[in-house]
Amino acid sequence: NQPDLNDEQDREYRVNEVVFSSEDRARLAPITSFAGTPFWDELNNLSNMSPLPTDLRSGAWAHLEQTINELAADKGELYVISGPLYEVAGAINTRATDGSEPASYFKVIATPTEYAAFIFPSDLSIHADYCDQLAPINRIQEISGLVLFPDLENELTPDLYSGLLCELP
Repeated sequence: NQPDLNDEQDREYRVNEVVFSSEDRARLAPITSFAGTPFWDELNNLSNMSPLPTDLRSGAWAHLEQTINELAADKGELYVISGPLYEVAGAINTRATDGSEPASYFKVIATPTEYAAFIFPSDLSIHADYCDQLAPINRIQEISGLVLFPDLENELTPDLYSGLLCELP
């Protein structure tokens, strides 16, 4: 049985009775990318929620997500990994130890043969261009401690970047 939600509660995310304000939390993988799939329900898992500043969420992050959806409609299946990066004792890591907010966020988009990677500072202006946030995948792996798509080369791949409407520097 679902509780009767009033208008104020409708603006909040409810995840296993944990409530996040929509003003300070966002889904790392957007609902629009999974509409009509069997994975739609999983978007409400805590592992998909992160504090995401409004300017970033409404600006470059959202524009990149829209472009990814358009590219997937044209190119087919894409693989996307995204997450927060926390600054802990001078180093950036994927875990917060003191409830701190993320210092930045990353998003990696890949096909079986190529990838595109981005790092977004948490204080990024709403008017910033996502293409200006390009980053080599090995930089994300270095600061996060993660190994992402280990079978892909670490070289930048111009075709996927151009498909995302970006030019390599």
